[in-house]
Amino acid sequence: AVCVTPDGRRVVTGGSDSTVRVWDLRTQACLHTMTGHHGPVGSVCVTPDGRHALSAGVHDTGVRQWDLSTGRCVRVPETHSAGGPGSMCLTPDGHLVTATRLRSQGGVRVRHLASGRLVRRIDAGTGAVMLRDVHAVPVGDFVVTAGTDNVLRLWEVATGREAGRLEGHGCDVHAVHMTADGQHVLAAGDDGAVHVWDIDWELAGRDPR
Repeated sequence: AVCVTPDGRRVVTGGSDSTVRVWDLRTQACLHTMTGHHGPVGSVCVTPDGRHALSAGVHDTGVRQWDLSTGRCVRVPETHSAGGPGSMCLTPDGHLVTATRLRSQGGVRVRHLASGRLVRRIDAGTGAVMLRDVHAVPVGDFVVTAGTDNVLRLWEVATGREAGRLEGHGCDVHAVHMTADGQHVLAAGDDGAVHVWDIDWELAGRDPR
């Protein structure tokens, strides 16, 4: 797992050795090594102000919040009572969105980052669909999920409703990312290719902005 800070100066990584590390991009020096997870770290993200990082371990029921200036863990909010959060992201308005691997283990949950309060639960996917990744749309109040049903789904955070689908991948989708302007979705799957979707065209008028 890897994430770049908003100022572009540091990189936060999560590894199979259960550590979270902060790196200086210019000098390539490791600034901090943070420990506390009980297994591999599957997801990391950085707050918009660049002050904190969040990390999720595949065997943990919550995420850890780290002070990037000191490397100290400042909070361990629980996000799922069963099954670790397989992926997570932060929305522009400061909500933490986590997704478990299995829908039966909690699906997608939205929490207020500062208080840890559960805001909404999104029943993403159907049946035994495994959720591989979740990413926030940089503009608007939406997140996009990817999973083993070969479909990218756009969800409205405020209501939990499905706002649109991007179909045609033809294989399990493992990773999804939005461009900074919110106009394109990039997705990678079992076919070894990266697919680029034009939101305006694919959603036919249901622009998330």
